[in-house]
Formats: sequence, C-alpha cells, structure tokens
Amino acid sequence: MATLAQWKTSIKADNPSLTKMVDGVSIALTTAEYDKTIDEWAQASFDQEVETALIADGGQSAKYA
Repeated sequence: MATLAQWKTSIKADNPSLTKMVDGVSIALTTAEYDKTIDEWAQASFDQEVETALIADGGQSAKYA
C-alpha cells in the first residue's frame, strides 16, 4: 500500500501541470491551486486504497462513522 506522500509524488508525475476553463479559455492553475488539487486527489486515492485493503482483510467498511 502506498503512503500519502507516494500518492502525491505519483500524481504529480502523471500531471506535471493542470489547467482550468475560465470563460471558455484554458488557464494554468496557480501553484497554490495545483498543490491543493494534487493534495485532494492524493488524499482521495489514499483513502480509497485504505478502504479497499480494509474490506479485503475482512472488514466491513472504513465509512462507519
């Protein structure tokens, strides 16, 4: 299972830059927007991997709260 830092590294390698659409024009994300997006994607991937591992090990779900 990959760590959160490994997910961030992997996602950054796959997506060296990101853009957004503003009034029909593709604009590069600022560094802060890029970092926030990568952090969100990495956290989601990490959480999904943890839940999948939990269920594979016989647990019901990581979403029990």
